Amino acid sequence: MGGEKAVSIGLYPNLKWYHDQFRGILLRRSARLLIIGYSFSDAHINDAIVEGLANGLKISIVDPYALSALKRDPRIEKKRSESVIGISTRPLTATFGGDRNAHAQISQFFA
Repeated sequence: MGGEKAVSIGLYPNLKWYHDQFRGILLRRSARLLIIGYSFSDAHINDAIVEGLANGLKISIVDPYALSALKRDPRIEKKRSESVIGISTRPLTATFGGDRNAHAQISQFFA
């Protein structure tokens, strides 16, 4: 879709609907978002996450580069202490391949 994803999404009703649904769910009270392997490089996604964080959204991140990825959007990094409920830097192959600590950490998200 290129660098202007937000503009492109607006051109396609189905994509706009999906994005509106995503944003709406993030704005729900007690919403939680499990983020796996996201670089925090898409402004339209980050904007929806930031709106959700302002409304109480809690996030958990699974990514070997999670800490550096969070820094890509200072708005999200700023909310880290109050909104990020978990970070796992272990790859999913380890998490589901015998790493009990990483598995327990992700499992807490669903508790």
